Amino acid sequence: NLDLKLSLMALSRDIHAAEYCLINERSLPLRWMAPETLATAAAAAGGGAGGGGAGGGSELFTYQSDVWSFGIFVAEVFSLGELPYASLPADSEVLTLLKKGTLRPQPPYQCQQMPDLHGLLRRCWSESPAERPRFTDISIALGELTMDSDM
Repeated sequence: NLDLKLSLMALSRDIHAAEYCLINERSLPLRWMAPETLATAAAAAGGGAGGGGAGGGSELFTYQSDVWSFGIFVAEVFSLGELPYASLPADSEVLTLLKKGTLRPQPPYQCQQMPDLHGLLRRCWSESPAERPRFTDISIALGELTMDSDM
């Protein structure tokens, strides 16, 4: 029995403080955040913890931003836990490039060898949140993946 369990990213906290970046006095998981959440975080400085709903645009985290973060998580698993954007050690540089829209996640080598997974990750990281797959679609796509035993 394979169950996929998802949690609200807004409520997730890692004990590793180095993986969080202070943005407008809020400790946020910058390297896992979708680019559109950065603008929302700036606008919501001093606001609540955000939501996970599909509702209004003022929410920091949405289902679509959680799909982006899930894609980062999958890439992290296939890279054996490598920090997202590991080639950029400074969070300030990651933040600047994400805000400019010039920093895009890249599937790790292992994912590039699996065209279906590679394509799924690319869709999770679509620039437009509306173009990202729903979690039900992701679940179906993951269920249809076949693993090459030579990997």
